[in-house]
Amino acid sequence: MMKGCVAAILVAVGALFAACGDDDPITPGDGDWGVSDYSLQMRVVNEDGLNLLDSKVLGNIVRDSVTAEYAGQVYRLDTIASTKPHPDTPDAGVSFTGLTRYAPVDTKNYLMLFGDFDGKTSVKDRELVINWNDGGKKDTVTFSYTCERKDGKVVTRTDVQLNHKDTTLPVTFVR
Repeated sequence: MMKGCVAAILVAVGALFAACGDDDPITPGDGDWGVSDYSLQMRVVNEDGLNLLDSKVLGNIVRDSVTAEYAGQVYRLDTIASTKPHPDTPDAGVSFTGLTRYAPVDTKNYLMLFGDFDGKTSVKDRELVINWNDGGKKDTVTFSYTCERKDGKVVTRTDVQLNHKDTTLPVTFVR
């Protein structure tokens, strides 16, 4: 009886170690991996490279009712520039704020942010459609995000495409 119990325990421990490989995605209940929430960062510039999210630039888009369509919802660009891209609420671990205009403290380097998304949750081929509300074509940002353990470290990766062509963050739109 004792040998059977010891053997069963050894098999269970072996299975546990086999299941906990170094390249595992994060699963709920895994504890805090120190992973931050993330958002998609986007720049909007004209042909001359001027930032169209700056209200002082001629031809800016700040009051043009730009929207983002994501997962069946439409989010209007919040044009009041924030210096805090990730406001937290006491009721949520992830604070989803939709589409916002953001300027790092003491800069005029305006960005559009879409998110926040849970940094511990991997997603694949999510689409964000930007409607510029000018009668022109919409732009599609496709993104995939992974968070996993590799060699004892947490590794995150965000892959993005603009209109089905690979690009990098911040996604840059030329309008």
